[in-house]
Amino acid sequence: MGLVLISIFLSLHNYLLFHTLVELLAIIVAFSMFQIAISTQDIYKNDYFLFLGIAYLFVGGVDLFHTLAFKGMGVFPGRDSNLPTQLWIIARYMESLSLPTALIFLRRGLRPRIAFGAYALLTTAFLASAFRGVFPACYIEGVGLTPFKIISEYIIITIVIGTMTLYFKNKDKFHPKVFPLLVGSLLFTAGAEMSFTLYVDVYGFFNMLGHIFKLASFYLIYTALIALNVRDPQKMLFFELGREKERSQELNRKLAKEIDRMVRTEKNLKKSTRALNVLRKCNRAIIKAQSKEELFREICDLIVETGEYTLAWIGRAEDDKRKTVTPMAKSGEDKGYVDKIDVVWSDTDKGYGPTGKAIRTGEPCAIKDVSIDVGFSPWRPHAVQRGYVSIISIPITINGDVYGALTIYSPTKNAFDHDESELLMELANNLSYSLKVFKKQENRRRAEEELLKSEEKFRKLFHNANDMFFLSEIGKDPYSGRFIEVNDIAQINLGYTQEEFSRMSPSEIFCDIGGAGGFQASHRELRSRKQMLTEGSLQTKGGKKIPVELNTILFMLSGKEVAMAIARDITERKLTEERIRFLSFHDSLTGLYNRAYFEQELERVDSMRHFPVGLIVADVDGLKVINDTFGHEAGDAHLRLAGEILKENFRESDIVARIGGDEFGIILPHTPEKSVSNAYRRVRSKIKEYNSQNPGLPLSISLGYAVKRDNLKTMAMLFREADKNMYRQKVFQSPHAHNILLQKIIRSLERKDVYRQDRIQRLHNLISAAAGYMNLPQDSKRNLYLLANYQDIGIIGVPDKLLEKKELDDRDRKIYQDHCKNGYNILQSAPNLAHIAGHVLRHHERWDGQGYPLGLKGDKIPLECRVLSIVNTYENITCSPGCGGLGLSHEEAVELIKDGKGKEFDPALVDKFIEALETKKICDETPKVMDGDEVSGID
Repeated sequence: MGLVLISIFLSLHNYLLFHTLVELLAIIVAFSMFQIAISTQDIYKNDYFLFLGIAYLFVGGVDLFHTLAFKGMGVFPGRDSNLPTQLWIIARYMESLSLPTALIFLRRGLRPRIAFGAYALLTTAFLASAFRGVFPACYIEGVGLTPFKIISEYIIITIVIGTMTLYFKNKDKFHPKVFPLLVGSLLFTAGAEMSFTLYVDVYGFFNMLGHIFKLASFYLIYTALIALNVRDPQKMLFFELGREKERSQELNRKLAKEIDRMVRTEKNLKKSTRALNVLRKCNRAIIKAQSKEELFREICDLIVETGEYTLAWIGRAEDDKRKTVTPMAKSGEDKGYVDKIDVVWSDTDKGYGPTGKAIRTGEPCAIKDVSIDVGFSPWRPHAVQRGYVSIISIPITINGDVYGALTIYSPTKNAFDHDESELLMELANNLSYSLKVFKKQENRRRAEEELLKSEEKFRKLFHNANDMFFLSEIGKDPYSGRFIEVNDIAQINLGYTQEEFSRMSPSEIFCDIGGAGGFQASHRELRSRKQMLTEGSLQTKGGKKIPVELNTILFMLSGKEVAMAIARDITERKLTEERIRFLSFHDSLTGLYNRAYFEQELERVDSMRHFPVGLIVADVDGLKVINDTFGHEAGDAHLRLAGEILKENFRESDIVARIGGDEFGIILPHTPEKSVSNAYRRVRSKIKEYNSQNPGLPLSISLGYAVKRDNLKTMAMLFREADKNMYRQKVFQSPHAHNILLQKIIRSLERKDVYRQDRIQRLHNLISAAAGYMNLPQDSKRNLYLLANYQDIGIIGVPDKLLEKKELDDRDRKIYQDHCKNGYNILQSAPNLAHIAGHVLRHHERWDGQGYPLGLKGDKIPLECRVLSIVNTYENITCSPGCGGLGLSHEEAVELIKDGKGKEFDPALVDKFIEALETKKICDETPKVMDGDEVSGID
């Protein structure tokens, strides 16, 4: 601290003296490090300090040149402050890079002569570049530090910080007193370099601060690497010896562990060798064994004799209620143990022994010491008495199902280590495989016996089967074989006798077999695969072909290779498949192509780029009204009719498709616009002709077309253009079509005696007379006239039988009340009448909310509907029975209407209506109403 204060004092009074003293102190430290490093290089076990000594010798040398070149020294005349600044940067680069490099020699040896020569060469090169003006400028008089100098300082700081990280990673390589001093030195070095990025004047504050930090850095290095080595070299040496002792002790511990491991390995190797011998001998026994029982006995004997185990036994898992384990074979010091113990594999106390658990879980189960294992308590006394200490039980499986378990007993604890267990598990797997082989052999014997027994059954099946059976020779070529036997149904279906078949080759009746290669290819495939499933045809004696599914298998019969072919008649299936294929691209209702096929054709035509191409879009008008009014059967018939007319007016090459509910599309390939226009007019003419000849439901189709002349338009764009043209025509045509349909409905209602002109006239009279007293707006009066005309138009959808009934049950009443909704749907589709559709829907609502279909109440019921309710009631009461009324007097009608005030009718409107009745004789009046078109709503 005193040295720092003296330095600060000197810097304030004579900066040149301050700078010279600080630099000389640092140079002395650097040279001392080299001297001590050379002198003590034989003491240390690494060359870290030796490398640093060499490095700092040359760093100190460059610093010496820096000191002599400093401004004001006058040693190098004609030089400004740039030279000492360049020499400073060179020294700092060398120092910062040497510190991390020295860590390499904590583990590697150093060749001092090479290191000394390298530093000498590098230092000479740097000094030459600085004095000859090659080295980049670091300071400019009047300006200050150059960017190169500042950036270099930051690079050096980064290197120093990185070096600190490396030193922390190698902390254990340094004496506890040395390491913090080294880290402190690095911190002061970083601080010095940071200060040297900030000064402008070489005599400035930051220059002075940087030199003080440098002095502190070198002082700490001096303390760490010089003072400690000089003052107490024994401690530094004994630190190395102590660490060497610790390494020796650690090595001894590892050696002891390795010896222990080798002893255990040798012991385990002996056990594994013994188990391997057991496995080898048991595998031989498995190969030679003729029966399952013989194999089990041999395996148990070999395990005990070769493996030096106390006892081995094999148990079979029974599928009885108790899930018993039955001993199948045993060997060793049993002394009645296997017969005394009661082992099961159920999830009970007696099922938690090693054998039961192995069978239940399908996994090996080992007990290291029977005296302490909790699950083994039921059998412990017997086991301890016989000297059993450790046990392993391994499941035996057949095709994934647990057959039983192999259980082995040892007189030592922890007898079954991992390697030994693996070998014993392999033995169990081999045993499982042999059981599988025995089972296959047993199954084969049974199969042969069953085959002999079933030969007669097969012959009966052969001749009585519904499928056609053909037994034939397999010749060297496809055409040399002959039929051996053919069943009865084959003879009947194909028309040949058994004798005729015996002279024929299968190639004479099997047709369309084997694809493009024919019968010859199918013959080769059958010879290679031994079994073949294919489709083809059988040719009858009369030349007819029967489609069949043919399943053929090749096998040996009495030493000869024969083929059994089973042919199933698939005529019905083929027809069904054809129907499915047809429906996949056709509309089931009209028989035309469907939308999927239409869109596929659009893409195909687009890709072909053959011009011109025409496209027509058609839409059936009024289909919803027909469906709602006359039922979906009538609507379907309407669509079929539209499809027939469209189909018959286009060429075979044109694609006519139903692409939506009421939409059709027609693609006309290679068709100029004139021909498309002619087809368009031809369809319209045909529709007109049909309507003139058929008085039933009129057919109306809106049409639009477009033509593609080049590849500038896609077919999708062409479709949108045709669709737009179709809707343009629909706007003009649709009202006329709906009017014709309404007239048809009205004529039907007249025939049902629902629509009566005389009744409508009376309603008009009542409305006209009462309107003034009720202050009805002109629009409401007009709506009332129309409402009187069309209020019951929805009855067209009510069955005639229901209309003829005098009393309706709940179901019939619901059907009848739906006429309001039917009427609403019909008028919604009529442009001139859509505005009263809502009134038709609500004209049976009541003031008290007890009406239908919506149950509206009070003012929520439209005004027109409330008025019509009163007018309808008065007309119905006073009209004669011959006209469908009650035939009561005016006074009686008034009383009945008054009784309905606040219930069925609007009270205020009732008063107005009765006032109108009392003022005029309404029924006798025939007022002038609006002209017929306005009243009818039909153009």
